[in-house]
Amino acid sequence: EQLYQKASQGFQKLEGDAKFLESVIHKAQDILPGLQQEYDQLMEELEREKADVAELEACDQDYLNELKGSIAEQSAELDTYRRDVEETKGKLNRLQEKLNEVEAQKNDAASAIEGAERLIHVQKNSTRAEVFHELEAIQNLHMLAITKVQVDLFEFVYASCYHVSIPCARYQPLAGNIQITRLPDVKTKYKEAFPALSSLVLQTAKDLSHFFVIKDASYQIVEYLGDYWCCCSQLQAQLKLVAIKYPVSIKENPDGFSANVTVLFPKVKAKAIVSFIFDAANFSSWPARIRSTQCDVQVAYGSVERRIILDAVVARMKDANPVNNHACLLDACMEASECFA
Repeated sequence: EQLYQKASQGFQKLEGDAKFLESVIHKAQDILPGLQQEYDQLMEELEREKADVAELEACDQDYLNELKGSIAEQSAELDTYRRDVEETKGKLNRLQEKLNEVEAQKNDAASAIEGAERLIHVQKNSTRAEVFHELEAIQNLHMLAITKVQVDLFEFVYASCYHVSIPCARYQPLAGNIQITRLPDVKTKYKEAFPALSSLVLQTAKDLSHFFVIKDASYQIVEYLGDYWCCCSQLQAQLKLVAIKYPVSIKENPDGFSANVTVLFPKVKAKAIVSFIFDAANFSSWPARIRSTQCDVQVAYGSVERRIILDAVVARMKDANPVNNHACLLDACMEASECFA
């Protein structure tokens, strides 16, 4: 009887297993058609890909290589065109700056002409009070203030910066005794961009004053010194433009000074020092003798060719002349920067 019960229990378990397997089989039969369809699709896609690969392998490889080379050349030309566009934009900006400067110079010239015409009108039609008023305006225009006129002494101040004292004998200047000093409060009013250059300008003015002769009248001395300081101011303005973009240092030498500009070449990790060398005759009459400006280049570090940079600087300076010279020093440094950009 125990064996019969065990057999009965085993039979019941087998029937339960049979029913479970039957349900599994039904589920598998429901899923199998979808799986078979997906398998067939994958096989068709594989066959298509094999056919595409075979077609590519059968193509003309020389033609494909030529096509790839043509695409690479066109990409290189596009890069060149992009660089040309950027360079043209830079030149356009520089030309616009020059145009603005020319417009400013034009306005200054128009103001000077207007002042001269006013002076002529004063000389013909004005009263004594108007004459003195116009005289004061002319002094301001020329940055000149006459402070003392005596039989034995003539003094004036130029640009609120330099004080000139000229001993006289019956209003006739005594050559060789002219005293030129810098006003003591100038440094507190204005920040000097190049202190070393300011000292050199003052000393050169003193040296030049020894060459005046007895026959020179006071107005000739005033004109000469005024022209000298005006030339120095124009050159300092050029150097200030350079200093906006590049570090500039002034080094005095026996004949004048050199302006040393630090130019970096980030792409090749290099640095060079571009030097503009001015003798006394050059900077005291700038820009009349601009063509006598000497240039030099020293490579501080990096693999750049000194001759290439120097040729670029010299070529730009050759284009400058006494009439067209705005930002020529800055342009020369920018031309040097572009050599290894």
